[in-house]
Amino acid sequence: MIIQQLSKTFRVILRRKTISGIIVLSLIVGFTTVFLLTGFIIDEYAIDGFHKNKNRIVRLQSDDPWVEGQKMNHITFAAPEYIKNNFPEVEDYCQWNKHNYDQIVADNNTYYQDLDLFETNPGFFNLFSYQFIEGSPVNSLSDNNVILSKHTAQKFFSDKKALGNQLIIKARGGDRIYTVSGVVTQPGKSHIHFDLLTSINGKELRGTDAYLLLKENTDQRKLEEKLNLQTSSIPFFWEGKTVNLYLNDLKSINITPEVKSKIRISMAIAAIVLFIAFFNYINLFFNLIMDRRKELGMIRIIGGTNITLVKKLGVEFSTLIFIALIISVIAVKSLLPLFNQLNGSDLSFNSFFHPQLLIIIFMIVCGVVILSLFSTNIFINNFLQTPIPITSGVVIGKNKKLSIINAVQYSVSIALIICTITLYRQVNYIHNKPIGLDRDVIEFRLPAPFGDKKLAFKNSLLNNSSIEKVSVCSASPVREASMVSWKYDDNGEKKEYTTLLFQGDEDYLNTLHIELIEGKETNSNTTGQSNKCYINETMLKLLQLKDPIGMIVPGSEMEIAGIVKDFHWKGLESLVPPAIVAVNKEGRNLLVKIRDGQYDDGIQVIKSVWKELIADYPFEYYTIGGLFNDKHRKYEILVKFISFFCSISIILSSMGLFALSLFSIQRKVKEIGIRKVNGANVLEILGMINSRLLRWIIVGFLIACPVAGYLMHHWLGRFAYKTSLSWWIFALAGVLALGIALLTVSWQSWKAATRNPVEALRYE
Repeated sequence: MIIQQLSKTFRVILRRKTISGIIVLSLIVGFTTVFLLTGFIIDEYAIDGFHKNKNRIVRLQSDDPWVEGQKMNHITFAAPEYIKNNFPEVEDYCQWNKHNYDQIVADNNTYYQDLDLFETNPGFFNLFSYQFIEGSPVNSLSDNNVILSKHTAQKFFSDKKALGNQLIIKARGGDRIYTVSGVVTQPGKSHIHFDLLTSINGKELRGTDAYLLLKENTDQRKLEEKLNLQTSSIPFFWEGKTVNLYLNDLKSINITPEVKSKIRISMAIAAIVLFIAFFNYINLFFNLIMDRRKELGMIRIIGGTNITLVKKLGVEFSTLIFIALIISVIAVKSLLPLFNQLNGSDLSFNSFFHPQLLIIIFMIVCGVVILSLFSTNIFINNFLQTPIPITSGVVIGKNKKLSIINAVQYSVSIALIICTITLYRQVNYIHNKPIGLDRDVIEFRLPAPFGDKKLAFKNSLLNNSSIEKVSVCSASPVREASMVSWKYDDNGEKKEYTTLLFQGDEDYLNTLHIELIEGKETNSNTTGQSNKCYINETMLKLLQLKDPIGMIVPGSEMEIAGIVKDFHWKGLESLVPPAIVAVNKEGRNLLVKIRDGQYDDGIQVIKSVWKELIADYPFEYYTIGGLFNDKHRKYEILVKFISFFCSISIILSSMGLFALSLFSIQRKVKEIGIRKVNGANVLEILGMINSRLLRWIIVGFLIACPVAGYLMHHWLGRFAYKTSLSWWIFALAGVLALGIALLTVSWQSWKAATRNPVEALRYE
């Protein structure tokens, strides 16, 4: 019986292959999009969910004592222990600090700086739930012991047992031998990631990340208030600074404002795509029913009830939904790598078997089925209450409510086009805006054991014609900068200000093409630490100095040698801060300017000198432009993400429009024939067919413009330096939407307009 019913259903579906195919394809796109985005959202909320004490773990934060309005995770080493001993609400604590190294030697193999080595204390395993494959948490973090992740253990020792083996960690403080005391695995995703874990050494640490384990039923906010009432007694390494402490739970750590924004965008896109897909499905399915009004009318004549019709139609749309669902699952697995690339995520197919996601998927599918049944019942009551005559001219496409939904559909697509264009323009603006630095300059760092070879490295490079300039500096001007607070006495008034501090040798400005607008460059004979410096324009405005050349920077011993043009460091979200460039040859970072047109040759020269002087250490380099763009990578991902789903929404809308225009033209065949017999030309016929389309696109455009304008104005507001929200963006979006819509229906419209009127009048 079931097979017979399904056979009849498939015959009905195949009889109208084009429309049925569009319905199924709309559902596939809708389901796939919603499943992917919902999977991403749930996966984000699941981070650190495997920890047994996840609801009791908090991370300590404090106000940044040097930057107003900002918070920092680094806490004085002694602070968490003091808090544990003096606040009964705290059960345990752990500290967490990254340990820099040069080499790791394990099982006669050498590994360089591509592994994450962290230091912590025994309380770590009381807070966080890592599973021990080898060893146990008891005494595993004592001195000279090291814990490996499962992946690292396999990397070091292959299939051999790692427990009890030794490895050597070579760092700036000397070589140290460690014994593997445990191998752990991470049951799920976490904001904490490590390859190797050793015992923390407090004597060498100025500050660490710190986590607290609160006792059961502790009120987090009340404890935070209590801590801030006693901050004066809690040891901090910044003297004379008043700061507040903050307790951040794991959810707050993982669901950052940036992640929240991404989740909101994902939810909005999922809702939009699902709306368009479901509207297409309902609208097209009901139009399909209207084309079958004779068949359904006959069922009513021979005694069929509303329940009979609902069952018949319910089997048909349930079959379409089931087909779409199966194909959607396959599509999700196939498109997952592309989705991860677009979204900057690492979602796996196994994540979709999360109970919460399965429940949501089940609810979405059930919701579509229930809404379909409900809508079908309403449709039958409105249109099939009495047997419909064969000659009936009822056309659902003229329903005002559906026309309004069409307008909303167009407005969503137009708004997404406006947003995509604006996002793309801002990213392009970021890539092309002059930042006051030469984007093509190469930056790399010498390993600690070879820091004394920096001058030999510099001189060797300058002996090659493909190298234009070389500078030794303490850090990349884009990747790192020191924040320094200066205090001074201004005629008896105590003053304090904060600046960025960059340090490089006498070739620093020339290599980076930092423009010197006043003063002169320092002598190249300067050795080691110099008292000369340069200040940027913002610093000059801050200090309000007249004739600053030769003056001492207030609060320091540095003499101002010149004024440099402002250059960007952090990115374009914030204004250029006051900055000092100190002349200093100390450091082991090198900046290299390769001559124009000789980039490949220059890189080979650098590699050959590296091989000669640095032995077998791997060579890694960056460009200033690349490092700067990395600060805005999230916006590039956002553009790709929204562009992709904007395309999907447009495709969905176009599919629905194509199918609806097909229905509309079929119903107007005789009207078109009569008009042509009465002298109407092709353009008049095309105008008649497409006038409704044009009207609703205009309505959609008028809705989309203020909405998209508000959203993009708000988004651009996060940038101190940004592109303009020009009127032509809105005009272009409207023209594109109109063009896409006309192209979608043009072929069918042209065929109908140029059809022989005799054939049209004979059409049934």
